[in-house]
Amino acid sequence: MKSAAERGMKSAILGIFVNLGLALIKCSAGLLGGSFALVADGLESITDVLSGPSLSQNR
Repeated sequence: MKSAAERGMKSAILGIFVNLGLALIKCSAGLLGGSFALVADGLESITDVLSGPSLSQNR
């Protein structure tokens, strides 16, 4: 049986990859559709993903 910490780490990593995938889809759709707002939202999502692990290190 896995510990709570191992399950939490697995969930966090899965969440990071899902969010990165969604961010890439947003950026791609924005570029293909000519929507600067959607590209900006995708880039903002990427920065959220990148800043998340650094914030969790401070706990």
